[in-house]
Amino acid sequence: MAHLLFVCSGNICRSPAAQLALRQRLGESDLTVASAGLYARVGDPVDSPMAKLLALRDIDTEGFEGRALDRPTLSSTDLVLVMTTKHRKAVVQMEPAAVQRTFLLREFTRILETARPDELVEAEASHSKRLAAALAYVQLHRSPPRRPADDEIPDPYRHSMHRYRRALDMITASVDELAKVLVRDEVGAQRA
Repeated sequence: MAHLLFVCSGNICRSPAAQLALRQRLGESDLTVASAGLYARVGDPVDSPMAKLLALRDIDTEGFEGRALDRPTLSSTDLVLVMTTKHRKAVVQMEPAAVQRTFLLREFTRILETARPDELVEAEASHSKRLAAALAYVQLHRSPPRRPADDEIPDPYRHSMHRYRRALDMITASVDELAKVLVRDEVGAQRA
């Protein structure tokens, strides 16, 4: 079983949105999808504006509680997807061994979009095997964007609903791209 972890600052907006959206798209899975925050609001639910936007997309936030990122979690995670370069730097400082498996969410899916289906893994593979193949591909093809900020998802916390919508749109676009690779039925139809 593989472990994928989304990381942001407070673990009440961006990373829970990514976690919950991907879980919804995966359905039953051998892949564990979780999230945590560097400065987590431990025990807090998804921030109300984000929860409302997620509900409009039929993504359930019931029962979610913010949790703090810790070194043991990072050590046992196969892929860490963060929202900003500052998050990546903090993750790698906390767990230097995570440097090769920590990416910005948008960076990871930007690179993944360049893969042909035959460069990943056979159609019958589990979600965990597909994730491992995606990670190997992205590690091999990692390249910086022209402007690093292009891969960042700005924090909407305590800002306008427009900023929450923009952040959620960026998150779900990336989650959709990741789901295309991880979900069997979509791979042949959408990546061919």
